Amino acid sequence: MRRLQQLGRIHWGVNAPRSYEKGPAAPTEVSRPCGGIPCHSTAEESELLGASVAFMKKEFLEEVQGLFGCNADPNYYAISEKLFLGPTGKGFHFDCPRDGLPGCSYVDAIDSNYTAQATVMLSWTWEYTVHTVVGTLSDWCNSKGLDPACVYVWQCALCCNQYRVQERRRQGQWEPFEVFHSIFERRVTSIGRVLALMTPWHEPKYVTRAWCAFEFWIAATTPGVCLEVVCASSEKDDMLAAMQDGWLTTMASQQQGTCALYHVDVRSAATSSPDDKANILRCIDPDAQSFDADTIQLAKLNLTVQKRLKDWCTGMMIVSLQPRIGQALDIKKHLMTAFSAGIMQFVNQSPDEYARAATIFEAACAIAAGSRAARTHEHASLEAISAYCRSLLGESIDAHEKAIRVMNWGALLPGGKAPQGWETFIPTMLDMILVSIFVAQGRFNAAMEVLDRLQPLVEEWSDTDSVGPRTSYRLFKQFKGCALFGLGRHVEAGCEMQHARVWMEKHGDTFGG
Repeated sequence: MRRLQQLGRIHWGVNAPRSYEKGPAAPTEVSRPCGGIPCHSTAEESELLGASVAFMKKEFLEEVQGLFGCNADPNYYAISEKLFLGPTGKGFHFDCPRDGLPGCSYVDAIDSNYTAQATVMLSWTWEYTVHTVVGTLSDWCNSKGLDPACVYVWQCALCCNQYRVQERRRQGQWEPFEVFHSIFERRVTSIGRVLALMTPWHEPKYVTRAWCAFEFWIAATTPGVCLEVVCASSEKDDMLAAMQDGWLTTMASQQQGTCALYHVDVRSAATSSPDDKANILRCIDPDAQSFDADTIQLAKLNLTVQKRLKDWCTGMMIVSLQPRIGQALDIKKHLMTAFSAGIMQFVNQSPDEYARAATIFEAACAIAAGSRAARTHEHASLEAISAYCRSLLGESIDAHEKAIRVMNWGALLPGGKAPQGWETFIPTMLDMILVSIFVAQGRFNAAMEVLDRLQPLVEEWSDTDSVGPRTSYRLFKQFKGCALFGLGRHVEAGCEMQHARVWMEKHGDTFGG
């Protein structure tokens, strides 16, 4: 893994959301009492030891409730002070199998009936609460048909020796980067499955932490490692309900676009130590001179995390679209969910994603056409975005026919009130589809006729912060430049393209170049 070969030093901090330790070179074996059951663990075994989900659901939660109260839901920073550290810590009275010194990790101190080599690694942040973590792991086991007693989780809070982390922090010690590299790579590849826990679904704290984004990227790009995004069942229900109510389109049209599903930037992600962040960034791109500027490797990481999150949301929505026996279909919610799922694919901006998005839209169109939603704004929007996907794929004839068909529907009356969440996408999108097709076909006069008609409306959007109108304004200027160039009006075309470039730089909008 070349990206991990840059040498540096990682600062050890008790508050860091990720900690890794080094075991001794030679295996050591330390006896420890485990609920009255004698057991032994070598240093190598201890490094990859995980606790079962069944244990977390019962014994671990009972311990936490005994310390914080039966209705408490503390995060892991609070739990650490009472259960992983100090004289009240679970491992306080036991020697560590990794170095033979007093004080061991939580997982080394519990009954060995509840531990084994980890089968999954949890990628998460310490800000999550205990019920969020345990509930999500339990839900994941249920969704996979797995016995919680046979699923063993490596979770850094429980499995790293927090006594050593605290001591290193107190002494200001640094861990050589090559040691971190070795331990981290061995752990990920040995366990082979990583669960990335996202909560809340629309603004995951996960992607605001540099360690988490880094782990996600490594798991996503390491051969043989399975990465899966997970959340609690209640989060899934909330997400689907929001999508059915038009959350995605409302967010886009109102520029509530700091949503982490749409904006991941490891450069601005937080760590407890600035030195940790510097070394993580160097690990991602060893040749980077400055992390204030864009680099190809950092952009790849951001896009990888962002795309996987969108695919995760899309996957949950597509599953929810499958017909269920005995369940009546709410056509409006079904169409909005399909629209949102397709948009999630569409914004990934690649031919494969456009094709998948078109397939989702067209399936929803077929359902709409045979229901009371036929020729409504919902149906029209689905047909419009489907036509746009096909035009981007070069299928201009089908796209043109779809656009004309929708334009002729009586549902698109001037001044008509579209349902919430659909109003941004028609009729301007249909006009843009026609323009793109006309330009591609060399029909520049026809393109200019549509552009001249749109000019008064689009000019009002030049200073908007709303994603939909802003995108239309940018496309308008670019298409107009292309059409003018095709007509031989090169000076005017150059002015339009220059205006578009300056406008995109001002608004930080680079899509389309």
